[in-house]
Amino acid sequence: MSTSVHDGRIRFQSSQIGADEPFDASQAQILANNILHHADGAGQVRIAWCGVAANDVIAQNATGAGVGADEWFRVAQFGPFPMFLKASGRPYKARCYAYIENNKVASPGPGSTIRIVWMSSFGDGKFYAEENGDNVQNATHDSTTGAWVGTKTELVFPDEDVSASLRTVNANMSISADPGGVAVPMGYVEVWGQSSDTAQLVEVGGLYLAEYIG
Repeated sequence: MSTSVHDGRIRFQSSQIGADEPFDASQAQILANNILHHADGAGQVRIAWCGVAANDVIAQNATGAGVGADEWFRVAQFGPFPMFLKASGRPYKARCYAYIENNKVASPGPGSTIRIVWMSSFGDGKFYAEENGDNVQNATHDSTTGAWVGTKTELVFPDEDVSASLRTVNANMSISADPGGVAVPMGYVEVWGQSSDTAQLVEVGGLYLAEYIG
């Protein structure tokens, strides 16, 4: 759950906190709320993987996946990992970035289109990659030099995947009681690639996903 009082960031004019401006309890509360909100957004990291060595990557291309040019193929899968739910029963939004490399680029080169899909284990990753909906991070990369790709767009977990993502895990409800079963939503992230060159490897060298609490 969110620890900020207002469940989000409150904006105000920068002139209100100038060096010679008065500072009251209300502004202190707003700043505390904003700090807590940013801490919430940075604290719920679900995936933080990065290859240690330069060649420590997960790689795939269309040929290896058994598909043709300009068809979607799965490069990597991460999960399962637990997710928080709001009081409404919906997961929080998430932000996701991937470190992507290409093994070769012609001149002018066909780069790779990458789609990062957030879903449950019962979700159809290829369908989601093709649909490019609210649970998909879309990016392109056309260089042999690796780079973190992705925007600050917040991903939205699919409604149809919420109930399918629930798993029962044991949890201690109190010190004296026996462990009980608790339904916890579990998520997955898949990285899908597409290129007009079937030999073009899409190499994933890192992935980061954090829930955006607010």
